[in-house]
Amino acid sequence: MGVGIMLGAIASHIGVLGIVVMNDGGQLFIYALLVLVACAGLVYLNSNKIRQLLKLKF
Repeated sequence: MGVGIMLGAIASHIGVLGIVVMNDGGQLFIYALLVLVACAGLVYLNSNKIRQLLKLKF
């Protein structure tokens, strides 16, 4: 979920808002990139658990 939200935030920065928003020097964009990398790392490290969870039938 975090990966999807951060991809949306990065797309908004690139497409609509611009990298620099309200003279922040691109800080929010960099934060979005860092959170994306962290979330992607967690998905990678827990990929076996995620696969097992998706195999469960509710």
